[in-house]
Amino acid sequence: MEIIIDEKKVQIKEPILVSELLEKNNIDNNKYVVKFGEVFLPNQAIVKKDCTLELIKIDNELLKKSNNYMSKLLMELSLLSSFNDLEVSIQNNDINKETCSAVFNTKDRLKKEELEVTTKKFIEIIKESKFEIINSNNFNNYYKKAQTLSKYNIEEIDFPSIKLDSFELIIRFPVLLSKYNNREVQILNFSGEYYNNDASELMLQKIDFVVANDKKQLAKIVKEIEEKKLRDHRYINENLEIFNIDPLIGLGLPFWLPNGAILKQEIKKFLKEKEFEYRFVQIESPVLGSKMLYETSGHWNHYRENMFAPIEMPDNETLVLRPMNCPHHVSVYKSKIRSYRDLPLRYAEHAIQHRYEFSGSLTGLERVRAMELTDSHIFVMPSQLKEEFINCYKLIGEVLTKFDIKIKYLSLSLRDPEDKHSYYDNDSMWNSAEAQLEDMLKELKLDYKKMVGEAAFYGPKLDIQVETALGHEITVSTIQLDFLLPEKFELEYINSEGKPEKPIMIHRGLVGTYERFVAILLEQTMGVLPLWCSPTQIAIIPVSEKYNDYCVEVEKQLHAKKIRCLISDKDDRLNNKIRNAITKKIPYIVVLGQKELENNSLTFRTYKNEEQIEMKVKDFINKVVDEYENRK
Repeated sequence: MEIIIDEKKVQIKEPILVSELLEKNNIDNNKYVVKFGEVFLPNQAIVKKDCTLELIKIDNELLKKSNNYMSKLLMELSLLSSFNDLEVSIQNNDINKETCSAVFNTKDRLKKEELEVTTKKFIEIIKESKFEIINSNNFNNYYKKAQTLSKYNIEEIDFPSIKLDSFELIIRFPVLLSKYNNREVQILNFSGEYYNNDASELMLQKIDFVVANDKKQLAKIVKEIEEKKLRDHRYINENLEIFNIDPLIGLGLPFWLPNGAILKQEIKKFLKEKEFEYRFVQIESPVLGSKMLYETSGHWNHYRENMFAPIEMPDNETLVLRPMNCPHHVSVYKSKIRSYRDLPLRYAEHAIQHRYEFSGSLTGLERVRAMELTDSHIFVMPSQLKEEFINCYKLIGEVLTKFDIKIKYLSLSLRDPEDKHSYYDNDSMWNSAEAQLEDMLKELKLDYKKMVGEAAFYGPKLDIQVETALGHEITVSTIQLDFLLPEKFELEYINSEGKPEKPIMIHRGLVGTYERFVAILLEQTMGVLPLWCSPTQIAIIPVSEKYNDYCVEVEKQLHAKKIRCLISDKDDRLNNKIRNAITKKIPYIVVLGQKELENNSLTFRTYKNEEQIEMKVKDFINKVVDEYENRK
């Protein structure tokens, strides 16, 4: 059989262990692992048929994932050996670098206090190395055995198993035993999780835990996790009151509370000003579209599972809540004959759309079912493509810099050429689009990662990635090339010679959705927002109730200049009122008493600085107005 590894062809007479294959090709298996498609292979896996393998260097992230995965296997074995009638579950995306997890089903649901025996067993297994790695696949210990078997019964590969007594679990990720040295474990959370995050499935039980070499390292890891929790936008929201989600309205359907509506509108005002500066024109389109519209665009075939169920109308028309805005913008383009003089044509819309996400994957504002996208579609001639792409990247850069958003990396998102279902099947179109996009990135001298299988179904894209407090990598902004939809919708413009030509379409997500962007903003700022977009900009606090009238007078002057204030006139101690304003992360805290009343002044401090400054009311108002209007 022929195995291609790292683009080198190797002839093998019989099935071979991955570790032996690496050794045969002088590759150090302590430095490299291999992937088959999207699956990382353990060194103990057996390659038994012709296949292509990708060589991956072991970095810190992969090492952490391997470490956590090994701990996950050992915890699952501990559970199996501690309780009768228990089955472990393989969940989507259940291997990560931050924490470990074990999801399982039992006849009688476990209680938290029962888990102590499991952690003791976990330590015992490690210390005595009771487990062994074997070349066999026994799926008897799994929940949903048939689904698990079908997923890992791969024709080209035999996966190994880890065995403890009579219990066996498949190894589906590299386990680097020589680098595994954990001796301590701590359970962080004991909760429930639907099978594969699907609310129509059974609610299983889940243990989240961490491991470490010793108690000191364990304490450090737990502290870091607690600090990350403080950066979680859902936790920050508890004090700032930005959004809420009511199951009575629906899962994944957030609504903006007054503070959130102010924050969102201030961001929107800024973004639309930037779009005007870059000569985008605003349009508006319906939240519904016909099924025929999405069949034409290709969304119905390639994106159907992420769309809400169609709405059957009495007149036999079928409507869909739109998951994307591009087909609507295409219709605007087609509403009249276009000339080459009209191009580039830049449509922008901050548009409501709906995508069906599994309930188990819904996460605050980060992943929702109803959202408002800062969307744009640009129609260009081929000669204009490069300049427009650069302008889009420049616009996005200016916006993200204004909010001081920290980028993790740029992703050149490409199709998987073997996946003919997820991507439109036209090799020449894809090869041309991907080559042009990569050439532009090189010309801009940008560092980027190639991410195969992450493209949109219609074309390649540049995704700007950030990391959330939970360690999720998510897209904040995107620029996508599209040669397909102009063809499907038969778009044309009349060139300088009076002949019809097809335009190229650029999809631009300025800051993604408002929901996701606000989640990112809250996490990266810890909720300490700049004055111009803070829901409450100034807290006004009287020293005692006899200065309430002066507070009202000062507030009226600020309100007249459109500055958002909160008078803290409740019957409470001064220090408590100041502490409450700090908890709400209000940029300015103003205190008014007898001295201020007599001098027509005020004393203020900022959220970030405890220094108290006295200033004339008029001068303070001018200072704050300047800061607000110029978005300092």
